[in-house]
Amino acid sequence: MSETVFLTDAMLAEAEAVGLRLRACVHEALIRSIGSIPTAHDLGVATGLDGVVCKRIAKLLRDGPGPGVLTHAPSVANLRDFASTLESRRNLGPLESFALRDAIHKFEKFIQAFGGSKGELTRVLRGRETKASQKPIATEPRWAVRADDGRLLDASDGSPLAAITELNPLREDPAGLADRLEALAVAGIVITWSGSLAEELFARDPGAWGGERLDQLGKLCRDLAPELRRRGVRWLLRPHCRHVLCDPQRCVSFLRTQVSGGAVRQASGIALDPSALLEQSMLNASSGAGATPEEFVGRAIRVLGPVSDWLLLSSVKPAEQDAESDFESAPLPARCPLGDGALDLTRLGEDLRSVAPFLQNVAPSDGDPRPQLDALRAMLRGDEA
Repeated sequence: MSETVFLTDAMLAEAEAVGLRLRACVHEALIRSIGSIPTAHDLGVATGLDGVVCKRIAKLLRDGPGPGVLTHAPSVANLRDFASTLESRRNLGPLESFALRDAIHKFEKFIQAFGGSKGELTRVLRGRETKASQKPIATEPRWAVRADDGRLLDASDGSPLAAITELNPLREDPAGLADRLEALAVAGIVITWSGSLAEELFARDPGAWGGERLDQLGKLCRDLAPELRRRGVRWLLRPHCRHVLCDPQRCVSFLRTQVSGGAVRQASGIALDPSALLEQSMLNASSGAGATPEEFVGRAIRVLGPVSDWLLLSSVKPAEQDAESDFESAPLPARCPLGDGALDLTRLGEDLRSVAPFLQNVAPSDGDPRPQLDALRAMLRGDEA
């Protein structure tokens, strides 16, 4: 006879987070693959999935608290079949696929806390629903501010949390990199760029975007992982549009193919700075399919926010163009505080709320942090500016 599992307040908060994330990812995958949110019948016609599974998917998309999503959701096996079916249609992008499968994996891990039984989880959640308040569970990340020396400090008490550095790991001697990371770390955490082989830190280096550099960075993380774990150091890579980790899809590939092992992921991770992924051309919708800066930043937050240790936020504005600049030295957008520059805060707030349950640490990275923290808190509450 299996041991009875009781749902603590912490587990209920986790159920809220897992459920909201699963619903958001299923919703976005359907929009990308099918173009709309279908009825259960239309979903069955479009995908060939079992009718009961389609009804459960339709139910989990309804508004309501996160635990309700988990009680309505199909089994993990059926959700994986659902993901595979959408992927086979060839119009589900790799980013949406990664986010959906990550959400399913989190659901599976939560079920394991109940002895691996989806039925037991549903029974406990439904029993708790009759006792719990209908008020949504508040989920907020840990807020931080950036000091002048690059340290990230807890906004509530000023305690040090991490160090942001300008280190380019690909131009460091691998034999001494563990020592460098340990020396730079604050509270056991050090954030560096993902880097390139360019002589100047932010010069364009097309070689950085090839498979060889991705393999090089991945091997570096894997080789250093045992020593970093022994020293109690966690190394976080900060993506940048001119470095190896140059966009969300590249980061997804890195996480999947280079550092997927549990031991490596304990020693390394991502510190997402979405504005650092923007080139100057992206500020006026002249890049790609005419996407706006908010769309570029929003996609990065929705895909990578839930799998990043840190979210570093700023806005950007056009930099002054030097008539003599060439391809390698073309200027990057100028960084500025949230509320200034090109990013619309209303759209940013929507993207932040979609991943709020999974944000771990959030800090404004440019300008006076206090008014920006107030604005970020308001965004997560859904308050109007």
